[in-house]
Amino acid sequence: MPFTASIHAWRLASSRDGSAWLVEHRPEGLLGPLSGVLRVRAGFEAAVAAVLGPVADAVAAESGESAHAAIRALKDADGGRAALVFGVASETGERSDDPVPSGAHRLADVVECPPELRAGVLALTTALFSTGMLVDW
Repeated sequence: MPFTASIHAWRLASSRDGSAWLVEHRPEGLLGPLSGVLRVRAGFEAAVAAVLGPVADAVAAESGESAHAAIRALKDADGGRAALVFGVASETGERSDDPVPSGAHRLADVVECPPELRAGVLALTTALFSTGMLVDW
């Protein structure tokens, strides 16, 4: 029986919400929950939420260095698990120039975010489109 209790305690410990710990303790370079720093054009909220899924609960970081420092702080405090999103400066930090299907909107064009997150948000949304309705196949 003690073995079972140990496994259960480990599961509880490993499932702690590290995002909440990071938001509460706010190590330098963190911007808060990703969902709180994104602005989505009206009417596209459901599409963006569907694309981001659990990533919307991630903590936004100003840089890779900030994200790594936050993970170290989280680990040192045994604060739980968390996902972080940050932008990386790159030559491909622009949205795709692929043609937009008729009646669709590129999700990257309906999401606004702080400049330091733009590359990360583009990586999540650039090749995705939203249409106003489902069509029969």
